[in-house]
Formats: sequence, structure tokens, C-alpha cells
Amino acid sequence: MAAEISTKLVNEIGADFLTCTICFNQYREPKTLPCLHTFCEICLLPLVVKKTLRCPACRKPASVPKGGVSQLKTNFFITNLMELLNRRGEELIKSASQSEGFEPSIRASRLSLIEDLQRSGPETIAAILKDKIKELQIKEHEVADTITTITLILSELMDKQKIEESKVTLKSDDVVRKVRTEEQKLVEQIHTNYSQKDKILQDHIQKLEKLRTNIASTYSYLETLVSHGDTGKLLSTQQATIKCIEELISMDITPLSNDDLLTFHPKDAFSEHGILGKLESGVSISDFTVTVENVPTQLLKGGSATVLISTKDGNDRLAMTHKEMTAKLQTPDKPWEAIPITDNRDGTYRLTVYGETEGKCKLAVRLGGKSIQGSPFTFPVVKGLVKCFGKYGSSQGDFNDPWGLALNKDGDIVTADRGNKRVQVTDWDGKCKKNFHFTHFHKPYIPCDVAVSNDNTYFSLDISNKQIVVSDEDGNLIRCFGQHELKKPKGIAISPLDGAVYVTDRAYNNSYIRIYRQSGSYITSISCRGKPTTCCFNTEGTLYVTDKTVLDYQGIKIFDSNFRYQRKIRDIGKDHLFHNPRGVAVDEDGYVYVCDEHRILKISGTGEFICRVDSQADRLSYPSGIVVTDDVPRKLIVADKGNHCIKVFVL
Repeated sequence: MAAEISTKLVNEIGADFLTCTICFNQYREPKTLPCLHTFCEICLLPLVVKKTLRCPACRKPASVPKGGVSQLKTNFFITNLMELLNRRGEELIKSASQSEGFEPSIRASRLSLIEDLQRSGPETIAAILKDKIKELQIKEHEVADTITTITLILSELMDKQKIEESKVTLKSDDVVRKVRTEEQKLVEQIHTNYSQKDKILQDHIQKLEKLRTNIASTYSYLETLVSHGDTGKLLSTQQATIKCIEELISMDITPLSNDDLLTFHPKDAFSEHGILGKLESGVSISDFTVTVENVPTQLLKGGSATVLISTKDGNDRLAMTHKEMTAKLQTPDKPWEAIPITDNRDGTYRLTVYGETEGKCKLAVRLGGKSIQGSPFTFPVVKGLVKCFGKYGSSQGDFNDPWGLALNKDGDIVTADRGNKRVQVTDWDGKCKKNFHFTHFHKPYIPCDVAVSNDNTYFSLDISNKQIVVSDEDGNLIRCFGQHELKKPKGIAISPLDGAVYVTDRAYNNSYIRIYRQSGSYITSISCRGKPTTCCFNTEGTLYVTDKTVLDYQGIKIFDSNFRYQRKIRDIGKDHLFHNPRGVAVDEDGYVYVCDEHRILKISGTGEFICRVDSQADRLSYPSGIVVTDDVPRKLIVADKGNHCIKVFVL
């Protein structure tokens, strides 16, 4: 059948539509010149001279776009025709392969456009073109429908434009009306205020004129009396005359000022004060009382404080003044610098001071260029020991041999008050909020450490009964567990990863870390040679355990979240060996804080000594429990066991 396929029409299409007249091959990226002749993009590239080329067919010059030949218009008619005939050719190949038994390698190959057409007769090509004519007719109808739709949209466009313009005009008219109304109101207020002032000043002038007349007649009478009167008459009028003179001289003739007149203050934008602006009384600064509140008595380094300022009139009511309120701050390492101040536009102001450098700071506040009463205000920025509360005793807020510490979900300090056989909850000022103990165990309840779960459940370690006591935040007993495993428990911590409860335990011939679920079920034990004391976790679930075995081997053992021993921090420097480490805490940055004998040490996660947190003057005595906060400034809470108190340090 292939020998009978006519190639005449195919060859004509190839020559007229699909063949480049430069390379005489099928088009590759066909580009159309302004003269409408088409050539391959690659064939046109050598013809470009100074951004111009001449058509190889008609010799007409054509400008090359900025992006080069590739930016010339593509002849989509030719590309579409090639795609169509290629697709039809594949269908013919498939049909021929099924009917004539083509080899698989031939069926899988893609023949060129001319080869495909050579396997088709004129009838097939005519049928293809008829199909495309139908598609073009359909497309023509679709374009006509789209034109009709756009025409309708265009007809609606002017109507919509008029509607939106009318909205703008209506709003503008409304704003203008409001502006005129407010203008009239403000002008009337000014007119009333200034008219009243005019009347007051006129009355004042009349009174002063009358006074001047009285003074003139009085001293004229006195001159006559002195020049022509006799002694008896002078003596008889002495008292009345002197009184009259003193009254005239003492009369207040201070001129009235215009300070209380209303003045207009325009606004840049619309506000609650109106569209245009507002009126304020221009009374002098002395007519205002300025109060400053919340100036810190001391500011923690890294912290901040918001200072509130208010201005009140003679009736002790908040009042606004157009005088400028300014503030400056002086710190130990910087001279006076202006600081931002917020005008709340209601007679109150707000500013914020920051504790950047340790030492004395001064805050100066001025109104209308004049210092307010009490300015400058002085306050210190401090770090180190900033608070100490509690004393030896059994009353609320007292402590007796405090050991473990924790923070509950409200940020309150939870202390295992060992000597008082109770758990005590206090705020940061040392005020007792609650305390609880348990009396129905076999032996007296003696808590040595405490941990608080995410749901504010308390887990206290009872060393007397060798158990973990679980209670709610009000001290109601929930459960007890651990009696079968614990021998000499010392410290307790809760994993941040799965909420498991970890307890350091010194057994008779070995030491362990016991692990439980919060429900009380036993999980496993980790061997921990030495004398483990307390423990804590970092945010990644790494466990830190203090070990007070013997002097040269004391330190901190570290276990990963899979219970595997990692290393021991022991040698932190020649002059900084551990001496009886107890409490341990880790902050979000990985720094480790250790209660060691009578001091608090800060070391890096790799065991390098950073600094001593406390000083000799802080007089720590066997600190045990320790907690570090993650806020700014970071604070360290320490149970000072020997001094029966809680101390707070700022880092």
C-alpha cells in the first residue's frame, strides 16, 4: 500500500508552508518578519547587522528587537500546522503498523512530518484540513460570543463609573458638611470665649479707673489737710485716714492675662477630637499639677519599667495642655539622652526606661521646658542578689532547712520546706500563698525536693517514707508510688519530652536514677555510680545529675534522652573545682548553674567555668535547690538551706 501513496500534495505543502527557503529544511522556531516572510530563527541570526536585517526574499529592511531575533514574532500558524500533521502522522503510523505488521522499532519511532505525509493520500490530508476548518468555525463563534460579552461589560462600565463617582461625591459632601458644622461650632466657642474675656477685661478697666479716681481724690484731700488743716483735725482723722490709705495701697491691680483663652490646635488626621482639630485652654504650667508614678526603686539589669505621668487642673481632674512634655535619661555609661514619650491625649503620658547598664540612672521630666516637681528621679540598675525573703521559723513565709525548688504554672515559687515537713508556695515577694503537708503516712512526711508537671500537679519526694507523693495544687493527695524501688531518694525532675518522673536514688551498694510514669508505674532504672544528689533537664531532654562522690571526682553527670551516659563535667579550671555540688539548673542557652558548697557557679554546657553568680557578701550557706527562669532578665532562685531563706539573683 505504501507504494500507492501519493506524495504530490504533501510535497507542495512542505515546500510552500513547512520548509525554510534559507536552509531548505523543516522550520525550526519559525519567525515572521514585518514583510510577513517566515524563516527559521537560527537562519536569521547571521543576517543581523547593527540591529537590522534584510529579508532574504524581498530584501526589505527589518529592525531587530532589543532582545534579538528570538523576540521576533513566532509564526504560530506554521507551528500549529506542524503539530497537527505530526499528531495525525502518528495515528497513521499506528494504523499502518496494525494492518501491515510493522516492526516494533519502527512503530516506536517518531517519523518526520514529510515522512508522515508521504504515507497519506490526498483524501486523508483533505479530511484533516476539513476537521481544522470545523474547529476554526467553532472558535470563530466563541470569539464572537466573547466580543458580545465584552460589549455588554463595556456598556455597563460607564454606569458603574457614574455610581462610584456619585459615592465619592456623596461622601465628600458629607465630609464638607461635617467640616462646616464643626467649623461653625468651633468659631462660636471661640467667639463666646473671647467675648466673655472682653467683658471681663472691660469691667476690670472700669474698676481700675474708679480706683484711680479714689486714689487721686484721697491724696488731694490729704495734701490740703496737711497744708491747711489744724493739728486737732489731723489727730481726729488719723485712724480713718491711715486705714483708707492702706486699703487703697493694698488693692490688687495685677492685670488680667489672656492665658486662659481658647487656642486652636489643628489635627493632621481625623480623630476622636474631630475632623479639624480641638480647642485647648492656654493656662500656664503653674495651673497644672504633674504627678509621676511607677518610677522604679530599682531596675533589674536587662529589664524595663513603664513610667506614667499625668497632668491635672485645679479641680484635680485630668487635663490636657498644649505644652510639650519631654524626658531624658542619664545612665552610667551615657550622658543625658532624650527618650520617647507617648502622649495619650487625655492628660496622661507614658514612657519606658530600660536597665541596660548596671549603676545609678537619672530620669528628668520637663513640661513646657520647665522641670516638674521631683525631677530628676534617681534609680539604680542592679544585678546579682536582688531579693531575699524568709527566715527561720514555722509560720507562713518562714522556712526551716529548705531544700528543693520548683516553679508552678502561675510562676509562684514552690519550696520543699524540709524542716517544717511541708511544701510551701510563695510569690516573688515571699508572701505565702499556701502550704500543705500529709499526716496519714507510716512515718512523718519529710519532703526534700519537688517538681511540678505541665498540668500543675505537684510531685514531692518524701525521704522519710521513701516515696513520691502526688498532689494537686491545693495539696489534695492523689497517689503515692516508688516505695518498692527507692532506698535513699535525693532529687526529682520531670522530663520535658515525655513527662516521665526521674528520681536520683542512693542504694546500699550502688546508686540509680529511677524512672516512672506520672501515673506511678515503674519504667526502669539507670545505674549511676557515686553519690547522685539532685537532677534537672534541659529543653532537649538531656539529664544533668550532680555527684558528690569524693573531692576529686565530684561533678555533673550527663545522660542523653535515651538513658545513655554521655560524660561528666568535673574539671572546670584549676581554681574552680567542685566542693560538694547539690542543686543544678540549666537555662535555654545551655548554661549550667550549680549550688556548690557556699556559692553558685555558672559553667558552659561543655564544662568551661564562666563565673561565680553570687559574691562573698551574699553569705550563702549550703544552697541546695535552684531554679533558673527563661524570661528577660533571667533570674536565679536559690534555696539558701543554711540561712533558711530564699534568695533571688539577676544574671
